[in-house]
Amino acid sequence: MLSFLRNARLQRTARSWTTAHSRDLNCSAILRQEETEKDDAEDVPAKERSGFRDVSFEQWLRTEGKKYETSRRPRNWLGGEVPFPLNRTFRPPPPISDRLRAVIYNEFMSNPAVYTVRTLSERKGISMQRVAAILRLKGLEENWRKGKPLQTGFLVGMEEILGITERKQTRQSQIELAGTEGIQELGGDASQADRQMEEGNDRARERYQRLFWEPVVEGYEPIIPAELERAATVHHEKAKQEASLKLILARVPPVKHETHIVEKEGRPPIEFVDVGSKYVDIDDRLRRLKESERRSQLKAKRRARKASLKRERAAVVAPAATD
Repeated sequence: MLSFLRNARLQRTARSWTTAHSRDLNCSAILRQEETEKDDAEDVPAKERSGFRDVSFEQWLRTEGKKYETSRRPRNWLGGEVPFPLNRTFRPPPPISDRLRAVIYNEFMSNPAVYTVRTLSERKGISMQRVAAILRLKGLEENWRKGKPLQTGFLVGMEEILGITERKQTRQSQIELAGTEGIQELGGDASQADRQMEEGNDRARERYQRLFWEPVVEGYEPIIPAELERAATVHHEKAKQEASLKLILARVPPVKHETHIVEKEGRPPIEFVDVGSKYVDIDDRLRRLKESERRSQLKAKRRARKASLKRERAAVVAPAATD
């Protein structure tokens, strides 16, 4: 029995050694083949290995991509006048130049009582929110300066890339264009958006109008602005209906005569004006009405409880009297 097991072990060891040796030979042959192919590839020129993809890229560089090699205008966009070719309606305005921001901040710091935010907004043609943001950022910049010169190289480069142009004007042209310097740098679209933002009161609607820029196909009108206006109209109508419903629930009598004049001989006429619910707090009146209804219900429950107690006492006293 032991001799059989010993012979089987020797046979298995010899077989495994043969398999491992053949695997090593195969692996070494594959490695030699890969090294040969690598050497052959190194001998082939790069242009022959590049194939159709590199050839087409070189052709694109010679034809269409030639204009992107050297920028001829500040904003060298792929879409020409727009940054994204597939979204022709997205045309971001350039930001305000650092020169104009410095002028606004210096005027404000020279005399805050005279050069207020409203005054600077009217003089430069910029919205009050934008002027306040400029003052905050410039104040933070002065606080971080700490007596060290600012590195403005990156700022100058970015202003050139974003298309912020410095306009050298004479004194007469500055007087003629007073109050429009900010509009010239921002553009009419951004200035109009600032005015609409100041006139509106719906903050949620304004936020979505600022964040969402609808892509519109050439020749078609955008859908989102009309839907937003319709939603605003529906919201105002609903608010009016709720206000009128509150007036009905608050039992406010309608206005019969807006003005009533009483005249008597020998006395000046007296005019009475019906202001209606102008000085009535509808919410407070509704609260008082609900509270009065609740108190009346409690009183009714107390009266019913007292009546039931009287009936029970009468029922108990009646048998005792008969006895």
